[in-house]
Amino acid sequence: MDTIYKNSQFLIVLITSTLGGFFASFFIFTIPILIYEMTSSVLAMSTMRAIEFVPNLVLAIFIGVIVDRYKRKNMLLIATITQIVCIGAIIFLITADTLNLAILYILSFIIFVTVYMKGSAKHSILPNMVHDTQLSDANAKLSFYGTVSGIIAPSLAGICYALYGVNFNIAVYLIGTVIVLFLYFFIKVEEKIERSGKNIKGDIMDGWHALTENKDLWNLTIIILFINLSSSISGAVLTFFALDSIEISEMELGYIFTGSAIGALAGAQLTKHAERLMDKGKIFTVSYFISLGGYLLLFFAHHWVVMLTSMFMIGMAVTLNNIQYLSLRQTSTPNHLLGRVAGTSSMIMKLSMPLAFLISGVIGEMIDVRYMFILSVAVLIFVIFFSFNKSIYKMK
Repeated sequence: MDTIYKNSQFLIVLITSTLGGFFASFFIFTIPILIYEMTSSVLAMSTMRAIEFVPNLVLAIFIGVIVDRYKRKNMLLIATITQIVCIGAIIFLITADTLNLAILYILSFIIFVTVYMKGSAKHSILPNMVHDTQLSDANAKLSFYGTVSGIIAPSLAGICYALYGVNFNIAVYLIGTVIVLFLYFFIKVEEKIERSGKNIKGDIMDGWHALTENKDLWNLTIIILFINLSSSISGAVLTFFALDSIEISEMELGYIFTGSAIGALAGAQLTKHAERLMDKGKIFTVSYFISLGGYLLLFFAHHWVVMLTSMFMIGMAVTLNNIQYLSLRQTSTPNHLLGRVAGTSSMIMKLSMPLAFLISGVIGEMIDVRYMFILSVAVLIFVIFFSFNKSIYKMK
């Protein structure tokens, strides 16, 4: 048995993260359907999708400041209680037949903000629970069980929705969130809060300087910005390409996306073995080449099995890269700045995604969508050259 499982505080974070993601899937699955039933509008459904990303893209820095100013356990409790109130309000309004789209948007936005706040607080509190040498393993465990949850939960949510309807699925989310809140009370960890005495702008600048002055972390943040650009360019056209160009069935499409999830599981499991064989910098470098191979396979794909293989490779590479990045950010950032550094880097890494969707939409109308994968390949070639220029492969 891994020694990290004997750490009761880490187990609480692991269990609450897994359960939180599992039960949140019921909400994420159900809300678009609820909006469709209310409006029959594609725009209304896509607006909710945009609202889901706003906290990460726009508010991450400010949430990071809040997480750094107060005890992270208290942030977990406050965010979870807020979620419970909002979920309960949605259920009440549905039952009373008084729910309208504007209120649903507002309540869902608050829920997504608290989800990000909890993620930032957990990321920042983890170094207080786990020794630096175990952070990669801890992040790998969180990634592994989170991915398993992400595979199982949507299917179960679909079955429950078909059998019992909207209210049941949202009630499952409510019950799960109450369980998570109960478990948070058992967190017992020493936290030292170092308030700077500055205003919000000053705190944000402290986080910015801590990120940009950490050259390895800054370079890797820029790299992930471009990896996200590459992933989003291909992701925007992947379903169209599979159904239109290769003419696969919906079931085979499901297999392809499952391949990505299985690749993520493999990446999480391989992390500890990879760290025994090579330094952190070489793991980063290998992950870039695996991603490059995956996108090249997509370009040459004429069968769903080839697409599944490519998605497996990409899922594995992204997970290997992300686990190493999260561990580096936790070990190389002073803990009192970790929330702000995490928020700032998260915002930067997500900036490329709107641009990618715009590029894919415009160019995809003019050329064969297969060539969008070559665009992703070109971005990854740039990433590899950039990483060698910055000597990422030499990192210990």
